[in-house]
Amino acid sequence: MTTDDQDRVRFPYPNAVKVRPSLAERMRFWDPPIGSDQIQLYGPDQPGKDVYFLVEGESDTMCLWQQLEAEGKLDTAGVYGLPGVNTWRDEFAAKFESAKTVWVILDNDDPYENPQAVQSVEAAWPGIRRSLGRKAIRVRLPKGVNDICEFFLAYDMAALRVVLRSTPRASWHFAPGGPHPETRRSCPRFARSPRWGRSWIPAVPQRPPRSDLGRRKRVLAVHHQHRRC
Repeated sequence: MTTDDQDRVRFPYPNAVKVRPSLAERMRFWDPPIGSDQIQLYGPDQPGKDVYFLVEGESDTMCLWQQLEAEGKLDTAGVYGLPGVNTWRDEFAAKFESAKTVWVILDNDDPYENPQAVQSVEAAWPGIRRSLGRKAIRVRLPKGVNDICEFFLAYDMAALRVVLRSTPRASWHFAPGGPHPETRRSCPRFARSPRWGRSWIPAVPQRPPRSDLGRRKRVLAVHHQHRRC
């Protein structure tokens, strides 16, 4: 990150520079202008890592990079940033090919104060998960913490490790022929849909067998009631 003679903040990318009038303003532009299909992830190439973080925005990327560097974790962990929450493309998945886990930390806007931002995040996450598969795990920051920069204003890496350990890992089945059998039974409409093909389907846990203990209790209660009569 650098600043120019007009005090504008400049974030260098491989094929362009992203310019913001200031860190406090959300307006930005590309110099030179590039199309959405030319946008790259923010951060240097970091191949061969076991763990990656995918965050939203250049400031969050730099902040988390500094924290990992201070902890001496850059040998095994890498961090990339999305220039915008809606800029993910399937080809970005190649950056995370070596990863066993990709922690995805998107902005945590208040749904009442910024509902459009929340909708954008919820719309972007399924595409990221579909591209990365089961290695992608979404991390939700504590309530009231908007992003990683705000997180580290109040917490440290030890606190982030607690958040990561408490994040549930989804169970996924790769269904080459369509939905998981349990999904077919629980939602027949999806089973009939021609759009189902090779896709990641959340595994629906099987219901435990119903116990007939409750039925026996009801039968005994009715039996005793008749005997009183």
